[in-house]
Amino acid sequence: MKLDSPSRHTSFYESFSDLIFAVMAIFVLLMLIFLTLIKPEASQDELEGALNDLQQLQDALHKTEAERDNARKQVDELVKSTLDSQSSIHSKGLELIIAIDVTGSMDDALGHLIETIRTITVVLPAISPTFRLGVIAYAQDNSGRIPNGLQIFDVKQIFAEQKDGGRSLQAINQYMGGLSRGVIAPVDRAILEGLKMFSRPDRFDGYQALMVIGDVGPYETGDGYKVEPEEKVIEGNVLKAMKNWTAQDKDRSVVSLYSAATPGSDATEKEKMSYDFFRKLAAESGQPDNFSQNPGKMLGYLLTAIIKDND
Repeated sequence: MKLDSPSRHTSFYESFSDLIFAVMAIFVLLMLIFLTLIKPEASQDELEGALNDLQQLQDALHKTEAERDNARKQVDELVKSTLDSQSSIHSKGLELIIAIDVTGSMDDALGHLIETIRTITVVLPAISPTFRLGVIAYAQDNSGRIPNGLQIFDVKQIFAEQKDGGRSLQAINQYMGGLSRGVIAPVDRAILEGLKMFSRPDRFDGYQALMVIGDVGPYETGDGYKVEPEEKVIEGNVLKAMKNWTAQDKDRSVVSLYSAATPGSDATEKEKMSYDFFRKLAAESGQPDNFSQNPGKMLGYLLTAIIKDND
């Protein structure tokens, strides 16, 4: 199936950032007019305050413009990756489960990641005969309002909008828009739950992929810096489960996205081991190239991971 030209697809993130950009531009213009009309007898403090407000608005305007450009580039990359891979995936279905950290440390990346997931739900049904999606947002708080720290979107078939009137797309959008945030990231529970959600290979004809997105490993039970012995045991159990899962079928893949910067020499033990954990998720599954730190290339890495020369 031929996809529409990228110019005909405008993401929610892009449209929203365009709106914000326009509103902020109007504010800057009004501030400039105000400064030209301000009374001569205005105090120096008032003038400096107005100039400071203007500078902040201009800085925010430039930041929004950069984010808008980045969003457009991301959408272009997603569509290009899809077009390049279309002929390889069209003959098989895809069952994808995404485990994503929604704690406070993910604030900077979460908007891009959620929008990319939404883009995936639009693009993949257009090129795959069957696209099934499940999502596990993991974040635990002290109130207990998030059972087990997991908010689960059960695996469902996602259809192109014209096939079901947009109902399946609306369901995933409602789920993504209603996520609660937390302070502890139980990535181990999210991964193990995700593995249980996949169909048995003999009941699903297609690729299966688990994508894990976050910035901390299973090291949330101790103090903020040191990894405890029992946490290393949990890490080992998770990696073993991932390795066993991919070994059971050649059409299974793992994509690991570490959303923070590479730890420097002054990083804590927890930060260094978290980075290593996300690398190991891909490496221990026999797919070391499926590790990334670039949220903008999520779909590209996903397609690369699931379309392998294994037929």
